[in-house]
Amino acid sequence: MERTKILFAILFVVAAFALVFVSVRRPTIADASAGGLMAADTAKSAPDFTLQDFHLRSEAAKQPIVLDFWATWCGPCREELPHLVTLSKKYAGRVAFYGVNSSDTPANIATFSRQEKITFPTLSDSGHKVAAQYGVEAIPLLIVIDTHGKVRAVSEGYDEQVEQNLPKALDVVLAEK
Repeated sequence: MERTKILFAILFVVAAFALVFVSVRRPTIADASAGGLMAADTAKSAPDFTLQDFHLRSEAAKQPIVLDFWATWCGPCREELPHLVTLSKKYAGRVAFYGVNSSDTPANIATFSRQEKITFPTLSDSGHKVAAQYGVEAIPLLIVIDTHGKVRAVSEGYDEQVEQNLPKALDVVLAEK
């Protein structure tokens, strides 16, 4: 009987800590749209950043942006990348695609991009600052940003639905431009 009380007390403490952790977890951009298209008037502003010669606010003012957080060692990222290359060609001149890689060296990124024929630029986020700003907890993570600098869609992970939903989201954002 005493042992059962101790076990319940331990379980209660663990559950209390879990509840506190979940309730105080900082909301992230990745939480913002849960995979669906956010309405322009309720969308959150995308955190601004500069990596290499890319400045988000300047580029987003010209055309919508798709940020793809990925890594060379990530299987789902490797599955998704060819589809993003195809979409980047389809939307060329209307939507800019950028990879953001926090895991690999610039040399490894360049080699991988050449081998896999990735035609859109990949930015090296070696300090993980941009990934932290966007709350990246899993990759691949796609983020669609409109010309007002608002996060309009977020998709974490990869499955065939991304191939169908991303063009739909881009078409809506382009129609509003």
